[in-house]
Formats: sequence, C-alpha cells, structure tokens
Amino acid sequence: MTALGERQQAKASEAAPSETWLARTARREVERREAHELADRIRRTLAVELNDRQVEGGGWRHRVTPVDFVSVTLEHSSGMSLSLIHERSYRKGAARRRLTVRGGYPSEYYEWRAEPVTVGIDTSPDSKARHIIESLLPG
Repeated sequence: MTALGERQQAKASEAAPSETWLARTARREVERREAHELADRIRRTLAVELNDRQVEGGGWRHRVTPVDFVSVTLEHSSGMSLSLIHERSYRKGAARRRLTVRGGYPSEYYEWRAEPVTVGIDTSPDSKARHIIESLLPG
C-alpha cells in the first residue's frame, strides 16, 4: 500500500464512529439510571442521618430532581436547604467522585452564608453529614 493509501485509510478509520447511535443511546441510558440510583441512595441516607442527629430539630426531607446527573436536594421546614450536585464533566481524576454541596438559608440567617464544599460520593453518610454540618450549617 502506498503512503497516500495508508493516510486515506487512517482518516477513514478516524472518521468512522467507534460506537453506533444505538449503542451510545443505550450507554447513556445506563449512565442516567445509575446516576438516579446514586442520587436516590445519597438522598435517603443523608436525610436519615440529618434527622437522626436532630440537625435544626429534625424534619429534613428529600426532593427528587429529574435531571441526567446526580442532583440531591434536602429541604427543612424552616426554609433551609442543601443542594448536592455531581459536576463530573467539570472535574478530572479523583475529583470526579465528589459532590459539590451548597446551602440555602431562610431570611433569618441573612448574615450567615457559607461557601460551597465538596464531599466524597463514596464516603459514609455519617462522614458526609458531619462535614456538611460543620461547614454549611449555622450553630
């Protein structure tokens, strides 16, 4: 084969999709389902942990957020909330296994605003709760 023929063959193999549309769609569906299962597991265990610790007197509940990535929202009757988001596309390496946690505060906490923190996806609910309580919740 000539050098020109080799270059044309290399370009053709680069241009050919490595995955069919159907395979990509199936893979994305599996990833979406896994993300929802992970979010559900984190939501439930973290709400139980915060209620068991009587954080803000208990009463934390979780809300389902229908998105294609891990998004967890915990709400308290006082108006306080916690939002945990998996920003996997923006992170590299081990940081891809972390959740960004942001606090939402009712008006009586107008002077209290904590910077977002990150927690490990694979850490225990107790560890996640402890870090969130220490970093994001007043008192």
